[in-house]
Amino acid sequence: AVVSTQSTGGQGLRDLPSQFCHSDINEFNVLVGEDGEVGVIDFNDLILAPRVVDVGHCLAYLMGSQGLNTEVGRCILEGYREVIALTPKEEGILYDIIISRFALSCALGQKHIEEGHANDYVVKCVKDNTVVLTGFLDMGRRTFEREVLGR
Repeated sequence: AVVSTQSTGGQGLRDLPSQFCHSDINEFNVLVGEDGEVGVIDFNDLILAPRVVDVGHCLAYLMGSQGLNTEVGRCILEGYREVIALTPKEEGILYDIIISRFALSCALGQKHIEEGHANDYVVKCVKDNTVVLTGFLDMGRRTFEREVLGR
């Protein structure tokens, strides 16, 4: 699955607001101090992309690590909306971004496995990401949009 021009109203991603995106926001890369100060580490996957890509990756990883908990997704999105309002077009492609992220991760990991270049971490990630991808596909776009986006 990829984000298609159909899901973005025929325009693709080029006309969406862009920024530098961390691309790996997960529970291991966000640090919270005892005083509540928050920091982010691990910028190895930094890219210039539509800002919604970072939101989608964050939702993918954090919902995925919490058993596809839609309440987690809703809270992440509400927090983001307090700072930057996403456009309807951006919100409309979040599900596609999540599916694409896991599909790409699984495909690349499987390629490494088949070529004999995978370590135990890659094998585990492919297995775990396949389960999460299947879960998001089973959830479906309508449930995601209703329970996370509030549509």
